Amino acid sequence: MKWSILTLVVAFCASCTNQTFVDSTATTDTNLEETMQESTQESNQTPASILEHTDEEKLNQALALAIENKDYRLQTTSTRSINIPGVHPKDYQAMIALCGKKYNSNTGDVIRSEEERLARKKELNFMRQYNERMITICQEKSSQ
Repeated sequence: MKWSILTLVVAFCASCTNQTFVDSTATTDTNLEETMQESTQESNQTPASILEHTDEEKLNQALALAIENKDYRLQTTSTRSINIPGVHPKDYQAMIALCGKKYNSNTGDVIRSEEERLARKKELNFMRQYNERMITICQEKSSQ
């Protein structure tokens, strides 16, 4: 009786905190360890190529278009709080005053799936690289 109550409590707590509940068949330490390692490996399989570098051609085209239109604004996330990838938070106001800001509509607050999470990481990486390059361009233009 105590075992079934304990199992129900653990299952309830695991579902409330959105944690993975380890199957009760993993009774030994080695089985439990193997199960946890498999779960961790599955959740950490993020394609490194997606997160490391963005498409250089896409980045160069976006920068060329911005320069052509004399639009030196930095890309910011369209979330509840301001976030400018590639800029330290203490410098947000100074960079906004110098270059301006434009919101990226692809970076909202709601993420519904793993694919959306990866797409957001890729978009934030693009924004970071774009902003890092745009800051130097913006500083050059403002000093002229």
